[in-house]
Amino acid sequence: MAERALDRVRAGDELLERGPGRRLGGRDPPVGRDHLPVVEEHHPQVDAGGVGCHGGRGRRRAGRAGRRPGGRCAGRRSGGRPDPVGPAAGGEDEGGGDQHDRARGEQGGGPTRTVHASSIADGTLLGHPVVLITGNEGCDRNVSRLAQEELLSEAGLVAVVGTTCSSAALGQADVAFSAARIPIVSPSNTAPALTDPETHERYYFRVAWNDKLQGAVMANFAAFRGWRGVTVIAQPDDPYSDQLADAVASQARRRQVGVRTVLWTTGGTAAAVAAAATDPRPVVLTLLPPQCRNVAAAIRQEPALAGVPILVSEACGDADFLRALGPDPGDVYASVPDTRGANESRAFYTESFVPAFTNRVGTGPTVAFHAQAFDAAQLIFSAIRRAAVGQPGGELLIERKRMRDALLRIAGYPGVSGVVTCSPSGDCADQVAIGIYRAPAWPAVVGPSAPPVFSQSLTLGDLESS
Repeated sequence: MAERALDRVRAGDELLERGPGRRLGGRDPPVGRDHLPVVEEHHPQVDAGGVGCHGGRGRRRAGRAGRRPGGRCAGRRSGGRPDPVGPAAGGEDEGGGDQHDRARGEQGGGPTRTVHASSIADGTLLGHPVVLITGNEGCDRNVSRLAQEELLSEAGLVAVVGTTCSSAALGQADVAFSAARIPIVSPSNTAPALTDPETHERYYFRVAWNDKLQGAVMANFAAFRGWRGVTVIAQPDDPYSDQLADAVASQARRRQVGVRTVLWTTGGTAAAVAAAATDPRPVVLTLLPPQCRNVAAAIRQEPALAGVPILVSEACGDADFLRALGPDPGDVYASVPDTRGANESRAFYTESFVPAFTNRVGTGPTVAFHAQAFDAAQLIFSAIRRAAVGQPGGELLIERKRMRDALLRIAGYPGVSGVVTCSPSGDCADQVAIGIYRAPAWPAVVGPSAPPVFSQSLTLGDLESS
């Protein structure tokens, strides 16, 4: 299992060595049901992930088995051996909300399950065992601070997969890990400010889309449906909700779709719905769970809004949201990743990833950014292979700057989530496909083969040139 897992990592490195879009030997890397490495299930959600043992300022060192250079390597041991090299897992909520109710897309919380896809199952990387260390970010700045402090105290921390929530990353985890020069790769942060040149932290990367793209697709869908105006309900003190609402509004107005923004505040569901009812029109919710569920249920109870279409972002595109609306949710849509595209890893996704995931977890993927979580771990392992330098006695020397440089060299990587190219701003989703799905035929409910009613594939360059 460990060797098979490493086959996938090595193939990824070869893809990068050989240049954009080229496969190893002109064909897919050997994969099968057992080639999907670890799919870990955690309760509660996790915040960040780290790899390896390190010692010495400005670099990390992974020691040979039986020795502890530079400090303690905490976490679950792989094969019972000491001095593991492994990723700590980051904020993989299945979607968005308070500490226990944000586990479907960007943010997370419930107690819903958190599913973190790592790329090596109790295996080794460059001859060293891999360990997964988890922290609970809670989609909360204060909770995230505690988790990141705990991870930063780990002597073997090489890299982080996380966070789940933009609110836990912006001005928080991105700053802390960048200050320590530890790469942090998020599978699900989408707030535009995280990769804005004015606010981006140097060691922060993400495989998730930039919400400038989701905002454009949601606005394009509104225009496609002939909606002359929409009401956007957003939470002003949350970076994810607020920045996505701004993106939707900006793009909608460019398409002659009128926008009215209603701000939701804690305990303000009734007030927000009452404000929306004064001018009934389709409602766009950029809220997180459980707020999006509560507001949507209240909308359906308001006579003036009972029949209006509702469009939610990926944070709420799950079965829990539909259950909150009852057996007849009405005209309800969700914006989530469209995984049907014919990218180079499609065969791996459908024939290996999903079956192996289902085999291990007991159900198919329900997390919006499950493919991005897998890719985030793959990029980290690939960067380690590029950056690590063998030392006498079997140790590995992994310099921080070399890790960042290795991530920046990724171009045209055919990830499970799509083509991955990491830019200096930290955005690695080169081109993203976003689908709008009508309830109840949502991917989280009926599976990844669910047909969207609207879908677009966009790049940030497309927005800049339009």
